Amino acid sequence: MKYTGLLAVLILFASCAFAQIVEAETPADTTSMQVAKQPSDRIHSVKKATIMSAALPGLGQVYNRKWWKVPILYAGIGTCIYFINDNTQNYQYYRNQLIAELDGNPDTTNETPFNSSQLRTISDDYRRWLDLSYISLGLVYALNIIDANVDAHLFFFDVSDELTLRWTPQFNIGPQPMTGVGLSLNF
Repeated sequence: MKYTGLLAVLILFASCAFAQIVEAETPADTTSMQVAKQPSDRIHSVKKATIMSAALPGLGQVYNRKWWKVPILYAGIGTCIYFINDNTQNYQYYRNQLIAELDGNPDTTNETPFNSSQLRTISDDYRRWLDLSYISLGLVYALNIIDANVDAHLFFFDVSDELTLRWTPQFNIGPQPMTGVGLSLNF
């Protein structure tokens, strides 16, 4: 019962898409439709964009003419590298302090106010954060490649004012005030 609204929206979108496909197949409407076709003299390769982005992060975005994404990409990579460096230094420092605490050598002393169990917890935390920093770097790199691939696939996609989906917040003030979202689909 609670999924009936979602089902109604899905049926509405499916019927609109089916109607658009049926209209596109009729010969009378083909003169009024503007179909974005790929120029035959210029080919935009999805494979080339993906390989370029894998070889050098950001190069696929430049090939796809999405230059504004390159600084965002390098900010993400730079942030990951900063945290890798910071977590590595802190992990090594607290690990060395733990070794100094546990080795029994009077010449090496623990320079922190923490005992051995606290040092073990702190070093384990920094090790975990270091692992997460490496995973984050891998995710940023993978997203770079995926973004270049998707942008290359959509390079010749026609986005015009006739194709819009707009949402607006709606407020119903009455005996029972309600809020909601209104969707407007133009095609």
